[in-house]
Amino acid sequence: MKAHSDRLIGNVYSDPQEKDALGTLKRYFDAGFRAVKMFPPAGFFPDDDRCMPLYEEIEKRGVPILVHTGQTNIQIRSADPKQRLATDSRFAHPFHLDKISRLFPSIPFVMAHSGYPHYMEAWSVAHANQNVYLDISGSGPWTDGIPLVYNAIGGQNFIPIDFSRVVWGSDNCMPQAEHIAQMSAAVRQMGARSKDRKLIFGENAKRLLKIG
Repeated sequence: MKAHSDRLIGNVYSDPQEKDALGTLKRYFDAGFRAVKMFPPAGFFPDDDRCMPLYEEIEKRGVPILVHTGQTNIQIRSADPKQRLATDSRFAHPFHLDKISRLFPSIPFVMAHSGYPHYMEAWSVAHANQNVYLDISGSGPWTDGIPLVYNAIGGQNFIPIDFSRVVWGSDNCMPQAEHIAQMSAAVRQMGARSKDRKLIFGENAKRLLKIG
């Protein structure tokens, strides 16, 4: 990151289960990292009391958090061949960000994958909390259902979406130009105009990361 600071922004992974998680967070912030990633399916709820010191430090530093929400399909390798481990999607329900986003209103919380398959809950949390953003990264079912479900439940007439709080990320194996085109078509079906798509595919992220 230091070698290519004109191109790269550091994003530190934070897990309250890890020893000295707060110390790790501070060390990376001091090194210039400007965003945080949390992955609750590793075994913690994002509204767990253990997360509170981390949020307090994140709030003090003024950086955003990208939190995985919704289903995962990841197995975990164990040193013991007899032990079976896997991530647990129960920890990643979007409603676990509802209270936290109100306790820390100055932190931008970005819900990765818009809570797939709990789209409605994710949209509701974002609609109720102005510091919550929706992320449309991923591929396949993680993103294909976004416009279908949204329009099926009534679209903007049912849950208006503020496109100034929607961001795109790659997070898949597709060529980026192809994926941007696919997701651009999806958000157009949801009512995103040309100016909204400029926000989704760059301007919102620039504001979150304080670029420019």
